Amino acid sequence: MDEIRLLLMDFGIPPYFADIGFWVTLLGVIWAALRGSFRAMVWFLEHTSLVAVKQELDDHLARRMDKQRKDYDDKLSDAINSIADLTKSNQEILKQLVKLEERDAAKFHRLNNLETTVQSLSTELMHIQVLNNMPIGRSITLSTDDIGGD
Repeated sequence: MDEIRLLLMDFGIPPYFADIGFWVTLLGVIWAALRGSFRAMVWFLEHTSLVAVKQELDDHLARRMDKQRKDYDDKLSDAINSIADLTKSNQEILKQLVKLEERDAAKFHRLNNLETTVQSLSTELMHIQVLNNMPIGRSITLSTDDIGGD
């Protein structure tokens, strides 16, 4: 009988409606009222266990609250786990960004060195062009040994 009451209460029916004693008491009060017997009505009401009905209501509410609390705790745990997963993911992304920045810094350093080398080569090329366009004066003599000729 208790299983039926619990099943009905799980469907949202208040415990006092799920209790057979409630219906018997209600029918007894109605019967006594129809007979016009105030004493019978009072006897049925006195012997109805209001404390038991209140206890059943309290138990029902406690079960509902426990279920809601468990659901809330589960959702809260899921949210905390999701936040932890996101934090780990963000840490991995930050590590990858640091690696990319290090690569970019290394590339920039190489490009900077390459630019310096190109500027140096351009300067040397200008010197060579200037030297090639300079007329050779009398004071400079070239020997065939230096040129590598016959």
